[in-house]
Amino acid sequence: MLPGRLNVRRRAPGLYKKLLKGLYSTTPLCLDSRGGVVIAATDAPGTHYLSVYAIAVNEENAAGDHVVTAPTNGAAGVIPAVLKYYLEFISDTPEQDIIEFLLTTAAIGMLYKRGASISAAEMSCQGEVGVACSMASAGFAAVMGGTEQQVENAAEIGMEHNLGLTCDPIEELVPIPCIERNALGAVKAVTAAQLAMNGDGHHCVTLDQVIETM
Repeated sequence: MLPGRLNVRRRAPGLYKKLLKGLYSTTPLCLDSRGGVVIAATDAPGTHYLSVYAIAVNEENAAGDHVVTAPTNGAAGVIPAVLKYYLEFISDTPEQDIIEFLLTTAAIGMLYKRGASISAAEMSCQGEVGVACSMASAGFAAVMGGTEQQVENAAEIGMEHNLGLTCDPIEELVPIPCIERNALGAVKAVTAAQLAMNGDGHHCVTLDQVIETM
């Protein structure tokens, strides 16, 4: 149970155990040759792992434990979740990829800090989870071999669909909706990078325009 009067239970440990067993509540049921029901291991575990990684980090934040501000405590789960996902499922050169991923995310984060803000008090949640999503999108595109234009496009997509995101925690406590919002931010970051990687880097809205819009 997380501290506070909302009585929010920790979910990351239980979700992770299900993943390690190859089972998940959303896994489709299949019939074997004799008509029996079989629970199949998920064929796309990445999204589930992304969510668990992000939830785990933000449950630590909600419990008052140590996290790395990335770029803030409230949005600390997005970037490590995407990086962990990449290292576990895709990377063949983890040491090099960690450096490239973090340098890219840091560069994008600095653009937001200089051109807008990473403070929820000033920019609402678009300045926290939105920025984290944009940073992670760029980092993921970079380690996937994206061009500079594709990396910039990934960062833009990651933020464009977080514009206007409000900061409205229940009773001003971070467990709801911040924990789940980080999980969705991580999934959105990977999706944004994939969209950018499937394009040529040319797009109607630039990252600078999105930052100015904030």
